[in-house]
Amino acid sequence: MNKLTCLLIAVFLYTEAHAQGTSLGGAVLKLPEHALAGSLGDASMTSGRSLAAGQFNPANIYRIDPSVTLLFSHASWFQDISAQHLSVGMPLPLGRLVVGIGSTSIDNIELRDRPGPFTSTFSAKTAQFRAGWGVEISTGIVAGISASYIYDKLYVNESSGLGVDLGFLYNTPLDGLTLGGSLVNVGSLSAFRTERVDLPQTARFGAGYRWSLEDLAVEPALGLRLPTSQPAMIFTGVSAEYAGAISVRLGWQSGNSARAVSFGFGAVYGAASLEYASVPFSADLGTTHMISIALEL
Repeated sequence: MNKLTCLLIAVFLYTEAHAQGTSLGGAVLKLPEHALAGSLGDASMTSGRSLAAGQFNPANIYRIDPSVTLLFSHASWFQDISAQHLSVGMPLPLGRLVVGIGSTSIDNIELRDRPGPFTSTFSAKTAQFRAGWGVEISTGIVAGISASYIYDKLYVNESSGLGVDLGFLYNTPLDGLTLGGSLVNVGSLSAFRTERVDLPQTARFGAGYRWSLEDLAVEPALGLRLPTSQPAMIFTGVSAEYAGAISVRLGWQSGNSARAVSFGFGAVYGAASLEYASVPFSADLGTTHMISIALEL
């Protein structure tokens, strides 16, 4: 099985549906970029306080640390498939701003123009540039928006386009309970070969409850994904944190025969933090390892 096929199968099984179009960039938008979302089974709609929480709900941008923060994430998929993301978050006079860049590459894909040994190799690459803003619009209500430029190259075929994400958070009167919703990947790419590629537009809703007792904090989360022309999926996750320094996380997805359980951990030391996620896949695709490192300046 070649590497491009491995990635596309992983994406298809991960979402229990076919990707919209044939774009690598459109496909990888469905996958978690950072270890936080990966370890929670994508149930990170209301999991703020981290730059990583803005992927599925840009309203979380407002909840990041008010200092300037850098975040680097790396995901190791199968064979030579890898993804990297670098983000910086900063306070503004009104709200918070996050800008970032990401790339996913598949190297050494075998090219055959006839049965038999391959004649050469090529690469598939996608790059994404994103800027997002979060702001409190009323007491307990936060809104966020982000815009992305996406560029795809597969062999000699190229495609590019824009995507927009919208989201909100509501801190309910019940202390610790937060509700959220988002509409992500609204947009399309230019013609890839002969057809325009629509991004995987998805509506998400979620709830999270943070419960604390002395040095221990536990935060269960629940999420619902309603993608266009695809079955709904439920995400659940729980994070347990001790003394604000060490955390363990567990995630689960319903109706996903390829990926059900994920897990990870986090550690904070001074201005630096480390997150790790392990995302096992079935169908002999192996396990994805994700790592994120953040630094407050």
